[in-house]
Amino acid sequence: MSTEKSGPFGGLSASEAGRKSWEKRRQRQAEEAEELSGPVVTDAQTDAIIRKLRDKAQSGDLGAARELREWVEIRKQDEGRSSDKRLLELLSPELRDAIAEELNSGELPAGWPHETTT
Repeated sequence: MSTEKSGPFGGLSASEAGRKSWEKRRQRQAEEAEELSGPVVTDAQTDAIIRKLRDKAQSGDLGAARELREWVEIRKQDEGRSSDKRLLELLSPELRDAIAEELNSGELPAGWPHETTT
């Protein structure tokens, strides 16, 4: 006698197979969300972290110096993104469209929010 379960759902009914699949998917999504979520750090907290790391680095802590370098790089990237965003907000919609066209080889990206006037 064979120990394999027969049928398209391995011996389960369609509703049982669907429920098990849903439970596994839900568990996998929860695990992924847990992995991706980290502590949210505000600018004030970032400043405090950088100050503490700077103090430790000045007292000779090599690990703190390395981590400080990473935090400073993250801060520079964040400032660059916010500066770029502020600049784009100041530009007219037509100029934003022209920039987007140039960056995308003459084509506006799908769903671009502005219509160009020709």
